[in-house]
Amino acid sequence: MNRNWDYAWGQAGASGNPCDDTYKGPKAFSEPETAGVAQYLRSLQSVSLFIDFHSYGQYWMYPYNYAKSTKESGPANKAYLDSLANKAVSAVKATTGTQFTPGPGGDTLYLAAGVAMDYAQGNNIANAAFTVELRDDGTEGFVLSPQKIIPSGQETWAGVSAMLDNLV
Repeated sequence: MNRNWDYAWGQAGASGNPCDDTYKGPKAFSEPETAGVAQYLRSLQSVSLFIDFHSYGQYWMYPYNYAKSTKESGPANKAYLDSLANKAVSAVKATTGTQFTPGPGGDTLYLAAGVAMDYAQGNNIANAAFTVELRDDGTEGFVLSPQKIIPSGQETWAGVSAMLDNLV
């Protein structure tokens, strides 16, 4: 699903190889799950905040993920998104001490075209869209130790709450 959204679909960071982790699918919205979520999002009157949770890496990212940022590129509300991401990252750190890196997805992590947050932001479905890469920093990868699961939930909720408190 991650590269199957109809926004910059098939561009950098998306593979045409069905065996690749970054497989984009044969066409945008070719996967029923992606098509279904997109249909639901389009049916909503307004979306103040959209968050696509992933694991792992400890990043709090906002659009765009399909290209590197320049002063001229990025969403019109980039300063607002940056402010929300920084508030979330500060709340996470205050809760558990865990450090997340905020920023535009294409700059902060890597290029990935056809992702959910770019779709939600780029099509004006959400006023603020994010991808959050949860714990960990690479030590355990996708299989988080049981003792880290509750703190991960606590810090994530602190970050989301900080964003909710600052929505305009």
